[in-house]
Amino acid sequence: MTGLSGIPVCCLVGMLSIACNTPSQMALPYAFDQPDKVFLLPPELVEISGLSLSADEQHIMAIQDEWGHLFHIDLQTGAVLSSTPFGAAGDYEGVEFVDSFAYIVNSSGTLFQVSLPETEVATFETFLNDSYDVEGLGYDKSSHRLLLACKEHPGNNEDRMVFAFSLAEKQLLPEPVLRVTQEDVRRHTGNRDVLFKPSGIARHPLTNEYYLLSAAADMLLILDAEGQIRQCIPLPKHRFHQPEGICFSSNGTLYISDEGGKRRPGSIKVFFPKG
Repeated sequence: MTGLSGIPVCCLVGMLSIACNTPSQMALPYAFDQPDKVFLLPPELVEISGLSLSADEQHIMAIQDEWGHLFHIDLQTGAVLSSTPFGAAGDYEGVEFVDSFAYIVNSSGTLFQVSLPETEVATFETFLNDSYDVEGLGYDKSSHRLLLACKEHPGNNEDRMVFAFSLAEKQLLPEPVLRVTQEDVRRHTGNRDVLFKPSGIARHPLTNEYYLLSAAADMLLILDAEGQIRQCIPLPKHRFHQPEGICFSSNGTLYISDEGGKRRPGSIKVFFPKG
């Protein structure tokens, strides 16, 4: 079994044990404490859980935890333009727009393929279930695969895994393509109490790095194309309440969705690349 870069998974997992550079040692790719734009969202998106860009990169496509609706958001203003129902109420966690389809994943690992604009829905079951608690959905263009990031690992509180769904074969590959252990993260951060649980995943279109969000740890991990951890970046709590979704535009602009609360609206934060 090979990883997304063609490297065997056993080797890929081993690479994650190599010590990474901390933010103090490497320049940060984005100014995470100073977003270039912040879109405050209406009440129906207070629990925004995932986002992606449309094919023409003129709209943000977003979902929220509980409703089976796909929201269309203006990329320049952050205004909600419309919403498209695709399913019943459920625990929806991630969305990716690929070709003419929106792919949406729920926490038990079921994928919904929604054709647009017809809104025809196809459903794909996987071997994942609620005990894995799928939280993130990304797209790897190089392999034409979706990336499913799991918040939990049943029977193992140390490992966190990312699985790949082949869009050509319409099936989930049996072995994880990325694996992060708590020991790795603790050694890299120097924090023995940190518990890294992925909440979002995206692959950078220019560098091919993997960006893994963790709302539980208030952290962003950046892995290189081979799966080696490059940076462990703490996300400032005064800027991020509960970061759940992440995506990029083709020029490397970064979008992070941030779930709100009783007195705080959901939001999308936009970061232009530095340098």
